[in-house]
Amino acid sequence: MANPHSFLPRDSAVAVRIGAGMRERIERVAARWFRTIPRARMNEALVEFGFPADAVMPAPMALQLGRSLQARTLVLSSLLKEADGRYTVEARLAGVNDDAGHLVRLSRTAGETPEEFGGRLGGALAAAFRALPDARLCESLRSTAPEKALVAGLNALRSDPSSGLAHYCIAKVAEVRKAPRDSVIAQLRLAVQGDALSLPGWSALAVEYQEQADTAATVETFKQMLRVAPTNESLRAETFRLLLRYGRPEAAEEVADEGLQLDSANADLWELKSSACLFQNRPEKNRCAVEALERVYALDSVRVDSSFFTRLTFAASRPVRVDTVRIPAGPGAAQGARDSLVPVVDGERFLKWSRIAVSRYPANAILFGQLVEAFSVAGPMDSAIVAVRRLLGLDSSDVRPVVRVAKALRDAKRGRDVLELTPYVERLGSPVDRENMAAILSTGGFGFVQPPPDYALAAEMGRTALRLAPPEGPSARLANLVRGLAVFQQMVSLDDQAVKSKSCPIARQMRAFLDEAGPALEAGRTLNERLVARYLDGVRGFGPHITSLVRAYCR
Repeated sequence: MANPHSFLPRDSAVAVRIGAGMRERIERVAARWFRTIPRARMNEALVEFGFPADAVMPAPMALQLGRSLQARTLVLSSLLKEADGRYTVEARLAGVNDDAGHLVRLSRTAGETPEEFGGRLGGALAAAFRALPDARLCESLRSTAPEKALVAGLNALRSDPSSGLAHYCIAKVAEVRKAPRDSVIAQLRLAVQGDALSLPGWSALAVEYQEQADTAATVETFKQMLRVAPTNESLRAETFRLLLRYGRPEAAEEVADEGLQLDSANADLWELKSSACLFQNRPEKNRCAVEALERVYALDSVRVDSSFFTRLTFAASRPVRVDTVRIPAGPGAAQGARDSLVPVVDGERFLKWSRIAVSRYPANAILFGQLVEAFSVAGPMDSAIVAVRRLLGLDSSDVRPVVRVAKALRDAKRGRDVLELTPYVERLGSPVDRENMAAILSTGGFGFVQPPPDYALAAEMGRTALRLAPPEGPSARLANLVRGLAVFQQMVSLDDQAVKSKSCPIARQMRAFLDEAGPALEAGRTLNERLVARYLDGVRGFGPHITSLVRAYCR
């Protein structure tokens, strides 16, 4: 028997006193069937496991401790404080491997000491202890001797009419005997009334409701399952999919909110709320997901682990609002500038939690990748470059963070930095990574042929993009267009200098630019026929002029 668990450390002393009263009474009411592990032995085990004596621990940890002590049956309970200041305890008696048990919920009365309250809780379980042997017999026989199992189940109900395990067993016997679905459902409903924390009971009930095509009852049953096991990841995923199919994506959040109204310090329910908010995939709910996990961190920052920070930083990377921005027309666009909806991430928050995560787990490549992305969103970009190079030192198998940083650098008009990151993608990236990087280089290069131009940089970005892009893809066409425009303009800029200085090297450089510009413009022609036609006229016009310069200056 473990002390009642509370998420609030300040209630631990009361929980220990209630637990002492429960233990004393249970030792008497259960003596005919069970030997209760003495408090001294429990404390020895707690110390062996690294806990203090009389520790107050959550149910999963108490269950693990019970297994280590070879306990067959457990009394686990939770303590919460009502709005009026009274303490309420839910105490559950169940076997270590039983599918259901018996749950009592009592509130402390005025003038009652914690020990007296605990004694009353222990006494409330007396009928459940009497019924448990017969209920277990029913469970052991239901697959091989259903008739005998039914007799044992009914005997258990004579001792305790609300035995969750007995009703669950009788429901399973009814299934084997092909009883009408309504009678199976009736027994399962009685099972979960007797033990509202029986996940197998609720699961079986959910199956029956789905077979009956009762949408409302199915949704309510899955909501109850989340109340029972808010941290069960597979259950969450199944429930979220079902709620989405039934058009009730907000139902899981409702479950969390109901529980948090009773116990705002319940970290499990804050975790559930975060998942439920994130599942709804709306900007305002993404913010809710982050805020819920922030509450978990505030409640116990020591217990959170790397998987917690992975969830938190992922939630923080999601957009919290959508803005409308004006998008200028690109090369070959069929229409002019247009309004576009752009998702906006809370970069400051994302960066804050990514930094905290990496400070706790500096060798975790996933969290370091989140930090890289956060820098690419919130800046400074120099830090993003440093971080992504450190990340590649931890894990070079995934270059998507490099691509994300490159995109941010392109948007910041830092083309040379994009070029410096390109070799990582060229060497380590997948075909998709290389194509994405080619798109970043080609669109970034196009920006540098716009005023104020940097034609040399634009040409280099176009050439580099062509090494990465599929030959016939859109990125290759844009890269060629950028390259053609940029080298043509470089050629034009050299004309006066070549003539004034009568320089053979400059004239030959102009010839090289011209020879590169023509084929490149032809390759990108479909993106903007009118623009390319004008430039190709220039290529043809400059050809004789450059030929004459080479003949005159290169003897």
